[in-house]
Amino acid sequence: MFDTSKEFVVRILSGTEKRCVVRWPTDVEWCNRARRIKSIRRMLGRGKSEYEPGDLQTIDAEFLATIRKAEQTVELDGAEASAIVDRLGGCSIAEVSRSGDTFRLELRHFGSDMAHVLKTPTNASEARVR
Repeated sequence: MFDTSKEFVVRILSGTEKRCVVRWPTDVEWCNRARRIKSIRRMLGRGKSEYEPGDLQTIDAEFLATIRKAEQTVELDGAEASAIVDRLGGCSIAEVSRSGDTFRLELRHFGSDMAHVLKTPTNASEARVR
């Protein structure tokens, strides 16, 4: 079981190996970070556009400062802070298997592995048409 009350050591390679001890962010902290992330969409014409991300490194550095243990002495710049936050928030699908009318998704997440069992989706849009 994933324990959000324990401390986590995040290692990144940035010239040398840097270690940062953090606590797990609360849901409110994750949501506040997500609200601050802005991107600007520029219309280039002829149906094309480009996105310019906001200052994610500054946002991640401030976010990391709130979850980082106070006794940490390692200096981290914005790119390193973003790498640590990406490691904490990342998730990958390890395996998907089907059994009858359910799907089992096995996920790898920082600090744990987990599984979700989901029902097979129905085709509700066809039911409304009739």
